Amino acid sequence: MIIRQLKLKLTGYYKLFIAPRKIWRRPNKSDVLIYDACGAQSFFPYLTGYTVELLRLRGETINIHCLLRALFKIDFWKGKLMQAYKDVYIELVAPLVIMTFIDNDPGFYSISNRFPLIKTIFFRMASDWLIFFRLYIIQKIIVLIICWFLGVQLASIIIDL
Repeated sequence: MIIRQLKLKLTGYYKLFIAPRKIWRRPNKSDVLIYDACGAQSFFPYLTGYTVELLRLRGETINIHCLLRALFKIDFWKGKLMQAYKDVYIELVAPLVIMTFIDNDPGFYSISNRFPLIKTIFFRMASDWLIFFRLYIIQKIIVLIICWFLGVQLASIIIDL
């Protein structure tokens, strides 16, 4: 039983930290951080005037600079490897807003507790919304929420509201 659990843990660490493509440069500072790149392409048309950075969490890439800095976090040695990695990534990017389409990730909800000065926004794009609203209405709502959090500067970019 213990050997099976150890094997599962080692397999998980391999999939998260060894198998993904490595990025050796530190992440750029940006205004907006997109948490989990799933659905990120939907945000880009509305964020043309801002710098955007992606935090990829599904094993696509791993940032070695962040991983090495995460080694010095207490959470890393308490077994919360991904939380330590995400915290370092957020600290290096220093965004004003963190956005995501993933509304069922408990790690996203705890970000505002650890980083109280950073606004967090999640968008729920489930199929039940699409039944009641057309897609262009949802896009307008997204733009309004982004303008509300980022300020009036973004509203001047978007003319067709």
